[in-house]
Amino acid sequence: MIKLLLMYSSENPSEAHIHRLKMLREDVTVAVADSEETAVCHAADTDIILGHRYLRQTLPHVRRLKWIQSTAAGPHHLLSSDLCRINPLLTRCTAFRYRCMACLYLALAMVRRIPEAVKAQQQGVWAHSF
Repeated sequence: MIKLLLMYSSENPSEAHIHRLKMLREDVTVAVADSEETAVCHAADTDIILGHRYLRQTLPHVRRLKWIQSTAAGPHHLLSSDLCRINPLLTRCTAFRYRCMACLYLALAMVRRIPEAVKAQQQGVWAHSF
């Protein structure tokens, strides 16, 4: 069995999300940490953590942890002596955080002047300054 522990920081996962995770493999079980106590309770037999909400609290209790898929903006505040002791694969993905991605795309569009480039294209003007 592979146990996933979901510890998302801002929203509880939907039933559809949990179902999709369970469908990845027939031997996957999913636990949702809606509190620090629940996270610590599930930590010992967890193989993969998705999220980072109660990470520091759970690390002293893990026994089988192989992978942390963090949703944190950066890894610097995740680093701890417990993390170094366990040495799991640590990856980060915030792509499913659509609001964050929308802000990033908007910022990139402004920096690259995409609105001006689209307007110029519609007017048939080719400008190299975009």
